[in-house]
Amino acid sequence: MLLTNPITRGIVTGIIAPHGITDLVHAKKYQLLPELYGINICSVLATIGLDYNHSDALLNFIFFSTAIFHFRNDMPKLEFANQSITSSMMVLSFFTINPKLFLFYMIFIHVPNHYLMNWELLKENKEKSIMLLSITTLISMIIGDTPIIENHIVEVIAKGLIISHIIYEEAYIFKTLPVKRDY
Repeated sequence: MLLTNPITRGIVTGIIAPHGITDLVHAKKYQLLPELYGINICSVLATIGLDYNHSDALLNFIFFSTAIFHFRNDMPKLEFANQSITSSMMVLSFFTINPKLFLFYMIFIHVPNHYLMNWELLKENKEKSIMLLSITTLISMIIGDTPIIENHIVEVIAKGLIISHIIYEEAYIFKTLPVKRDY
């Protein structure tokens, strides 16, 4: 796990983890809170179930597949390269070359791109957005400074929340998953 280093832990808990809370802002605006909560609950329960049944390989396959699918949104559209293939190669390089490359990608590309994409939504109610992001960051960093962050079940739940973030965004923000709801 990357969180053994205090600097890395601070980056993950203070910068990377909080960016997913923008899903709540989106869901509230478009009256999708039941869908968001349902996706979160199902994803976390599914990851716990897979872990409980010692299906680590399947859980990791789902986790990395959804990440690759999601990160394709950050890839440039090039005539000679498919975004999904580029995303796959990038994720593979994180774990074959140096896992810390993932942190650089997240803090310099994915998270800023995520906030830019959500900027109009966040600035509609600046004060509430700032307060929500601040509270989420504070809670995440407090949890990151406790021994619980190294607990296996916390890692499993985190994977579930990450998967749910990806499913919600792909279904309701990018609308690449077949969901029948117009807003």
